[in-house]
Amino acid sequence: MINILYPRLSSHDALAYIEKIKTSSPESIAIDTAVPRLGVGETYAEIGGTRIPSSDLESLQSNLRNIANQFGFPKSLSRDAAHQFDQAIGIHLFENMRISAHEASQPAVWQYLCAMVLPDLVRWRFPGDEIDGSSIERFIGGRRNAFGRLWWRAFVLKTDSLVGNDPYELLKSLGEDESVQLMERPAVFGDRRLVKAVANAFLLESKRSRSTRQKLMREIQKRLVRRMPLVFFGAMNDEMLANEMKQLAKLTSESLADAQNVVV
Repeated sequence: MINILYPRLSSHDALAYIEKIKTSSPESIAIDTAVPRLGVGETYAEIGGTRIPSSDLESLQSNLRNIANQFGFPKSLSRDAAHQFDQAIGIHLFENMRISAHEASQPAVWQYLCAMVLPDLVRWRFPGDEIDGSSIERFIGGRRNAFGRLWWRAFVLKTDSLVGNDPYELLKSLGEDESVQLMERPAVFGDRRLVKAVANAFLLESKRSRSTRQKLMREIQKRLVRRMPLVFFGAMNDEMLANEMKQLAKLTSESLADAQNVVV
């Protein structure tokens, strides 16, 4: 598969535009970016693939806006709808952008996409407050970028399923807070096998745990981070890693149950 190279925009150039629109209405921003903005100081990687044609960039913009329309754009999103929207966007980005993990790791790629292609959707998805508007970090490249974080979730959590099964079932089974816990801890996020093993163990244990899913995931992550300096999970095969994470999740659940049983 040919790797596609996307326009890259520096933080300085992105911020200059974001500051102008971070409190504007999503509808007015959409009009201003009816087509992707080019000639705004964007650059491309010199090697490693083929530059995306402007027509393909326009198609990506149109497709993502169609998804937003299905979720009621520009009406406000409920928490559940926002999470479902994120999942739909992440899967579409991963399936259609045709970029390598290296290209996706470049903050400037996502800065261009958020500032010059779909700033209306960023503004809508993360409206912020009436005074300050949308948070800058949702436009700028990083772990909290509106679109980059979703591409990475799909990349990390997609499974090699049998024909007929949904390869994104694991992604769709996780709530927003649970996804954040998995994806925003650098020590864990760097190992795709580990992330998927933790996610599967968590989902299994959550069915029988007395704790809330949010509490269980957070405590599993804390226990895992404490163990990482002592155990080299990368040396384990898939079965060993899965069993190790299941045991860790079980111990975490039992520890939480014991704490709930303590009479103060």
